[in-house]
Amino acid sequence: MQKILIVYMVFFNLFMVYTQTTDLAQQWKDSVLSTEYFDIVENKEIAHLDFSEFVSTTTNKNNTALSAYTGVFGPNYRRIDFRLTAIKKENILNEYIVEGKSKLGNNIRPIKGKMTLNTVLMNKNLFGMSVPVYVCLFDYEFLEPGDKAGDGKFEGIFTAIFYNDKGKIKSFHSESGDFSEYRNVFVGQWKRYDSDTIRNCIFSFYPAGMFNSLPYCNELYSYEDGFTDFTYIKEKYRDFGWQDYNEESNHKFSW
Repeated sequence: MQKILIVYMVFFNLFMVYTQTTDLAQQWKDSVLSTEYFDIVENKEIAHLDFSEFVSTTTNKNNTALSAYTGVFGPNYRRIDFRLTAIKKENILNEYIVEGKSKLGNNIRPIKGKMTLNTVLMNKNLFGMSVPVYVCLFDYEFLEPGDKAGDGKFEGIFTAIFYNDKGKIKSFHSESGDFSEYRNVFVGQWKRYDSDTIRNCIFSFYPAGMFNSLPYCNELYSYEDGFTDFTYIKEKYRDFGWQDYNEESNHKFSW
């Protein structure tokens, strides 16, 4: 029995290492690009738009402002929060300077980096919309200062779905929840500077709740009465920072 347990633990640890080193960003990009509902168009379609405010703050379908991203870090789906401010670079097309901070448990670290537009997709008449709906993919890299042991960098793919309302970017919401997985979601990894440690890190304005979930995080969620449109954080993961998270209101606590 003891030998079986040891073998199980070895395979479990190998599995956890594998899942944390898998390039989820590339998988996510491939998945988004393969959707049959959107066609790839030239980046110039949206080059004139400024995503600064859209990345930094959003509103939900009730027009409530949200300013903090929430997501998961590592194999136990530890909660991590971000506050980000994006500024469009004047001299480089489709590139944004990003500053902010991350919070993992009690550890709050400043971050600086950039986002660069990679690919744009478009549907000219999604659900009868009078204007095109776009999905954009940005490459991102956010760096911790490196002046503290355990610092590293976040990198991956940012995805957003939106439409152009007279020059103002508006987040796309559908009554059925279709394409909600594309709304302001960061999919990637954190890589430690002073070791080979890599952790998956996925975060969004909408990590759980009605029509909301994070990609590649099915194990994190539970459902009530077989109703899969509304996701709850499983009780087994609440102790990993999710104790005060309210799926009903998606309230953002200050820190």
